[in-house]
Amino acid sequence: MRSLFILAVAGLFLCGTLYTYAADTAAWDKVMEDGAKALNEGNFKVAEANFKKALTMVDKSDPKYAQTLVNLGFINAAQGKFQEAEKLLNDALSTAEKTTKDDKQLLPIMNNLAGVYASEGKIAEAEKLYKRVLDISEVAYGKDNPETATAYINMAGAYASQDKFAEAEKLSVEALEIYKKALGKDHPDTGVALNNLGNIKAAQGKFKEAEPDFKAALQIYEKSFGPEHPEVLDILQNLAEVNEQLGNKAEAQKFIERAEKLQQKLGAQEQPDETSKQPAQQKN
Repeated sequence: MRSLFILAVAGLFLCGTLYTYAADTAAWDKVMEDGAKALNEGNFKVAEANFKKALTMVDKSDPKYAQTLVNLGFINAAQGKFQEAEKLLNDALSTAEKTTKDDKQLLPIMNNLAGVYASEGKIAEAEKLYKRVLDISEVAYGKDNPETATAYINMAGAYASQDKFAEAEKLSVEALEIYKKALGKDHPDTGVALNNLGNIKAAQGKFKEAEPDFKAALQIYEKSFGPEHPEVLDILQNLAEVNEQLGNKAEAQKFIERAEKLQQKLGAQEQPDETSKQPAQQKN
């Protein structure tokens, strides 16, 4: 069963954070904004060039230096260059620990670095960092804050990847309750938490308990994103497998057919329209 909760990702770093600031240094701010824009457009080469340029514009003692390193680490990780990302993010963390007195400023760096460790299979290192994030979040935000709930989700992912399912399930339940109370039972983050919890239960063979979590997540996703969103596909596949495991063949087939139709539609949407394709224009 495909697991969404690992790195909450699996989207690289569910809690992965790209720094974009209205910095007091206008030139640095402009270069960083250009880099962020290019990254959002999928232009990694231009984004990386901008972030490298921004790095030369600030001193290592400036907090903005660590922020720039984080963006460089993020973009390397997004391209699967995990060794490079790990080095950049470790440098960012080391620099930030020297230049900031606010532990909350360290959270995006640690979340990104933990995500890289997990992608590299360094689960022990990831767990250590996620635990540190969790401890800081509980103090900085309180135990009933969505930020803390996200830390619980990531910690649960680290536990689950080591088959520590009891610990993972406990944290996932806590995160779900926080999201429900703070954001509402129909909020997309509540849906993510339900899907995560369903995955953890299913990984333990608790298919009957997992099914209602997946169904509730499906309702939230369809309401929030529409019935043809890629995240809906993930849950349809989960529901198909759970029902298959429970022996509910007809129900499983229903979800399989829905998933196949959606997968075909999403795949078709990704294909370029040859009749409307325009020549690429080089940007100066």
